[in-house]
Amino acid sequence: MTHTHGSAPPHEHEGAAPGHTHDTAPDVDHGPPVTPAPAAVDVRPTAGGLATRLVLSVLGAAGLIIGAFLDWLRFGEGMVPPGVGLTGIDVSNSIFYSTDDPFGASFVESAGLAAIILGVLALLGMAFRSGWLSSVAGVLGIIAFALVLITLYRVEDAGFDLSNVGIGLWVVLAGGVVALIGG
Repeated sequence: MTHTHGSAPPHEHEGAAPGHTHDTAPDVDHGPPVTPAPAAVDVRPTAGGLATRLVLSVLGAAGLIIGAFLDWLRFGEGMVPPGVGLTGIDVSNSIFYSTDDPFGASFVESAGLAAIILGVLALLGMAFRSGWLSSVAGVLGIIAFALVLITLYRVEDAGFDLSNVGIGLWVVLAGGVVALIGG
């Protein structure tokens, strides 16, 4: 049987089996078969998951906002000023970072306004699919609670302990935690 190899002249091989040829392309190993990548899947929350997120975000925001209007500090006998409870809107925002006198702040300069703003941010966070803004508002609410406690423990001769933390500050903490989870 006569055949060719590329540009070589036609020739025959001695003892070649019938049907033997070099005229076809040699088998080439192209590696393992390639599987196409799966198409992108748009994962959306279930109706129950979305409802849970909305409820938790609203409850967290409510805690942050309502907590601003409740007592943050309760002073008993032997404390200055004695027998007084101060709401978040009566306490200066300096309570987050300074041991100076935090009493008698205007609404605009109050620590309660900061909590209210965080509550509004938690509500606005529901507009985003990921809920990141609600989570950030929740974390900042938790940080605000911690900063107030740190400041109060830094005050010398105040005789302050956790029993002097008013319900409003605890509600702000709870609202922050729930907003974080809801986000």
